[in-house]
Amino acid sequence: MRVRLALTRGGAIQATRLDHRPCIESIAKTTASRVYADVRLLVFPLLAFTVTAQQLNFQTGVRYALDASGTVPISMIAADFNGDGVADLAVLNLGGNSSGPTHGGVSVLITNADGTFKTAVNYAAPSSCAPYFVAAGDFMRDGTQDLLLVCGLSNELVVFPGKGDGTFGAAVVSHASITPIVYGDYLRVAAGDFNGDGIADVVALSYDPLAATIAGNPYFLPGNGDGTFGTAVKIAAVTGSSLSSGDFNRDGRLDLVVSEPAALTLNLLTGTLPTAGPVAILLGNGDGTFAAGATYQPGFAPGPVLVGDVNSDGVPDLVVSSFTQGLAVYIGKGDGTFTSTYNNTETVLGGTLGLPALGDPFGTGNPSMIVPVIGCCQTTIGVLPGNGDGTFQTPVVLLTGVSSPSIVAADFDGDNRADLAQVDYGSVIAFGNLLGAAHADRTPPQNTQAVIFRNSSTGQFPLRNQNAASYSFAPFAPDSIVAAFGDNLATGTGPATTLPLPTVLNGANVSVRDSTGRPRRAQLTYASPRQVNYIVPDGTAAGKATVTIGAGSSTSTGVVTISAVGPALFTVNLAGLAAADVVRVHGDGSSAVENVFQLDGSRVVAHPIDLGPQTDQVFLELFGTGSRGGKVVTATIGGLSVPVTYAGVSGYAGEDQINIGPLPRALAGKGAAEILVLVDGVAANAVNVSIQ
Repeated sequence: MRVRLALTRGGAIQATRLDHRPCIESIAKTTASRVYADVRLLVFPLLAFTVTAQQLNFQTGVRYALDASGTVPISMIAADFNGDGVADLAVLNLGGNSSGPTHGGVSVLITNADGTFKTAVNYAAPSSCAPYFVAAGDFMRDGTQDLLLVCGLSNELVVFPGKGDGTFGAAVVSHASITPIVYGDYLRVAAGDFNGDGIADVVALSYDPLAATIAGNPYFLPGNGDGTFGTAVKIAAVTGSSLSSGDFNRDGRLDLVVSEPAALTLNLLTGTLPTAGPVAILLGNGDGTFAAGATYQPGFAPGPVLVGDVNSDGVPDLVVSSFTQGLAVYIGKGDGTFTSTYNNTETVLGGTLGLPALGDPFGTGNPSMIVPVIGCCQTTIGVLPGNGDGTFQTPVVLLTGVSSPSIVAADFDGDNRADLAQVDYGSVIAFGNLLGAAHADRTPPQNTQAVIFRNSSTGQFPLRNQNAASYSFAPFAPDSIVAAFGDNLATGTGPATTLPLPTVLNGANVSVRDSTGRPRRAQLTYASPRQVNYIVPDGTAAGKATVTIGAGSSTSTGVVTISAVGPALFTVNLAGLAAADVVRVHGDGSSAVENVFQLDGSRVVAHPIDLGPQTDQVFLELFGTGSRGGKVVTATIGGLSVPVTYAGVSGYAGEDQINIGPLPRALAGKGAAEILVLVDGVAANAVNVSIQ
């Protein structure tokens, strides 16, 4: 049953239940059509697996020409710029003439979803901008991915508005009242919605150009929703050389991690190493301010901190690099604190380390740490196979023949194996120390290229279970929908078409053995050889559970965690637009149901919600899974608290429904508004709607 809202004669809002036949096929399509090669670096559940060097095989790199105007490609990012669910690439180009960096831009390569890419399209930065950092985010508040360049020298922020088809509009330029730190390959800037208004903001480290240091304080620059940014506000007295962001305490608000090597001065450019300092956590308050959290000492001077899920529990972890002094891993507890699981003060790879990436090139189900190691003329790649618990095995070393500290690990061809991408500097001289790269003398490079290495490793994948709404590996709740990925999971393809839902579909069956040792058969909504969607059986006990999928003579097994709640919300596009209905209750008691989406050609985009006259009350029905076991449900939209009028089952198999409203009048004109839902203190994935 769907739960609708109605206005009684006395003017009170009450919930009424409307009976509907469970739409099994719609749920199957929702989860089946979601492309597994998401723009995120996907990591998988813990499974015991030992790898050997022979199991890892990459094809010869395919090269794609970049900007030929004499710029130097210094880094790249992966994001979905055309909405097809597969990662594309953006390469940051720094001006490369011998008199110093004066110009540059970004090259965009759109994937063909088969491991190949279209010809790069180059977007030049303003002549005053020397770009040192690139990020993706929705800075225009239109549901599409834009590109952000952070400029040195001119202190500018440049946004190229995304059109949603892989192309970008003319640059929008803001002048920041800070001096961004731009030296080397550290992470100096974080982009995300830090104040809960549904618009991507920026946090950047700013330093005093007159001081002998390349560390600085973090500043918050709120996004205005038009590609420009508000006045920079100092966050804390923390002095850092690198920062990253993530939701470390799972409250739906972005937090920060700042590395603070002491005595990080310009002497580093001549080879003097910084002294060891802490890694500091700043917990977001959801309004652009932050509170001091815990600090951690890795035993070396911390450099860039990569945020990712090392042990596949749905909680962000930290990978701390120090270029020449080691690597450290801290496993997140989900409350804003971390436990050290790997701390190697002598680099296991030798040489100077670039920024690590996480991915699963072996297909073991355990994330590996992928680390570029820079030499004078080319880069080797050290792949440290993960054990799934935050520890790593002896590295496998790959020789790529490419000179670059920047690496991206993502699935470019849809085979569920992590491929690699690097940029090739071409002719670059006198790099010396990595942190001096931004000011190294260089000749104009020739034939700068992006190089794609497709993973052609063979072997069957272990089973990977993810929430069918959020695609998170966080704990699953009984009666929630799970999407399992692997090989040979079924002998046919298609959704369930009968009620009650079957426990055998297209040759596949799913058994869930809970922490008490009791096995239960799961109902299935969809089955294919590479994906099976199932519902966690009612009564499954909390704790570790073993999921086994059988099909003919093939059996796949994985381990998941069961808890009372595991809230997640469905979305209708990759921009996080909520799968929701708008219910408008008029002053005369009549009501109407409206969509939150519309079609723009073949693209699903937001349909702005009109709050209407003062006599109208507007509610949202959100659809998800994993929340029906909760006792306390709260919600905010656009940073404002909103009543929860119903939370429970929707009537569709495994689907839950949360009704919120009436929406506050203060949201009028908001544009993109982020919705955060907490169920018994556990945050669902953030979704958004547009309000006109």
